[in-house]
Amino acid sequence: MVCGLVLGACAGPAPAPGLTPSVEATPIAREETLPTHTSAAPTATATPTPQPTITPTTVFTPGESIFGASIVPLNEKGGLLQMAEAGLYWTRYDLVWKRVEPYQGARAWENIAYMDQQVAAATQAGMKVILIINETPGWALKAGFSCGAVREEYFDALAKFSAEVVARYSQAPYHVKNWEIYNEPDAPNFLGCWGDVRDKEYFGGAYYGKMLQKVYPAMKSADPEAQVLVGGLLMDCDPVNPPEIWNKPGVLADCTPGRFFEGILESGAQDAFDGVAFHSYDYYYDYGVYTNPNWHSSRIKDGSSTLAKAAYLRGLMEKYGVKDRYLVNTEFALFCGRDNDPTCNPYLDKVEATKAYYAVHFMATSMADDYRTAIWYAVFYTRNNSLLNKDMSPKPVYHAMQFTNQMIGQARYLRTVSDPNFIIHEFRVAKGTVWVVWTVDAQAHVLDLPALPSQVYVIGMDGMAQEAAPAQQISLDVAPAFLVFEE
Repeated sequence: MVCGLVLGACAGPAPAPGLTPSVEATPIAREETLPTHTSAAPTATATPTPQPTITPTTVFTPGESIFGASIVPLNEKGGLLQMAEAGLYWTRYDLVWKRVEPYQGARAWENIAYMDQQVAAATQAGMKVILIINETPGWALKAGFSCGAVREEYFDALAKFSAEVVARYSQAPYHVKNWEIYNEPDAPNFLGCWGDVRDKEYFGGAYYGKMLQKVYPAMKSADPEAQVLVGGLLMDCDPVNPPEIWNKPGVLADCTPGRFFEGILESGAQDAFDGVAFHSYDYYYDYGVYTNPNWHSSRIKDGSSTLAKAAYLRGLMEKYGVKDRYLVNTEFALFCGRDNDPTCNPYLDKVEATKAYYAVHFMATSMADDYRTAIWYAVFYTRNNSLLNKDMSPKPVYHAMQFTNQMIGQARYLRTVSDPNFIIHEFRVAKGTVWVVWTVDAQAHVLDLPALPSQVYVIGMDGMAQEAAPAQQISLDVAPAFLVFEE
């Protein structure tokens, strides 16, 4: 909310009574329980901040938006039209290996005709589809695995299959250029399912890296423009600084799965991928406040867990001398329990508003942190994180994402303005600059601006942008704002 666009303050958000998140005694995955918030929000003051300076004028060249959403099915029933209308053009879809090659050497492309139709239609609608090569046929599974990991003697079979799908889907009417090699491969026994609980060092990452070294050159040979991504890493918890198990003080969680990517690099696969896909989720804690203690991140400290995970991945690439590789976040969202969860339902208006604010935070942050793609998970899902209602009507987060994409989707990130009370990301647009601004702690603060903005927009609890009167002093508390400076 805006507490008046003049010097002043307003009361901070009232805590949601009785909402006490919990965390499993093991590293949490996407389907696990809401984690515990471990620190209290600091008391805010309304002290005016030092005046930052506007970046000098530079030439603006519009770029492509990096934003999207997971759409299943990839058609009108899944929300394709609404995502296209919002300009959220990036999405992902599973290409199921075991359906195409149920028997070694067989090819049953007709078994994924549904996918062909959806990908072709989505591409025609302007979507940019990342295909995920996923789900290993039984004949190729590594011993001891019920899914995912491929027996080493069948790496060549996977490479051959991958080259064929690249050749097939890089052409019209599909035009696919981006590929993930399994989804969340660092997870054991589900999802990507390359995670190996017997490997106490890298959790199967080195073995996956050996596979990449076979598959990557085959895919690039089929289409030199193909962009091959390490499958979206789940990265349960921080292996450098493991969190305590919530109900066992002093006992640290086993974060070995988080070393999966290091295993990939240790295997010598530094040149066997073009980018690294990873996932980050945060959890509703209170109105305007979210947290992921498994990565020691929260809005009242250092923001979304995406920053912690990206810094960890980049640190490993620097350690192993990996250059010119980029990051994509192919799943991000804010979770609150599951649909009809009694701990979330009494506060759903605040949950939905916080989701909208979180989307603005994340989208601006993902551009500032230089991701090639950022995809919300999902249009429909069961953790109170969907973009649309079941009747296809938009939730607040949809409106917030649409407006943010309109404001900065084709902008160019310039800098982050240093301020003790606000996060301020500055973007170059055609006629000037846009600041995306929010408070660090969901409390009221006043910001002194170096110039009078031409327009001010604040995201309401309904996710809609509300225009406010421009002023050189603005007071914000929970809701993020967009400040437009024309030149």
